[in-house]
Amino acid sequence: MSPPRTTSPGGGLSTALWGLQFVVAGILIALVYFKRIYIPHCDLQCDFGLLDVTGNIFAVFAVLMFVLVGVLQVVLPGPSRWWLPVSGVVLTLVGAFIANYVSEVALLMR
Repeated sequence: MSPPRTTSPGGGLSTALWGLQFVVAGILIALVYFKRIYIPHCDLQCDFGLLDVTGNIFAVFAVLMFVLVGVLQVVLPGPSRWWLPVSGVVLTLVGAFIANYVSEVALLMR
C-alpha cells in the first residue's frame, strides 16, 4: 500500500499563473513586434536600429523572465509560490511599457 500523495495547496495556482505569464509574454512580444513593423509617418528619419534592438531585447527579456520563474518555482522550497509568476507578469508588463515607449521615441511619436 502506497502512502497518500500530498500536494501543496498553492501548486496548481502557481502553475496556472505561470501559464498566464506565458500567454501574457507571448501577446506582449507580438505587440512590441507589431510596433516594429508599424508604418511610420517619419519616412527615413526614424531610428530603425533602435526600434529593432528594442524589440529584440524585450523578446529576450520576456522569455528569460518566463524561464527564470519556471526554474525558481522548481528550486525554491515552500508550498505557496504563486507570487513568482505574478512578479514575472508584472515585470513583463513593465518591460513591455518601456519597450513601447522607446519604440514610440524611435518612431518620432514622442
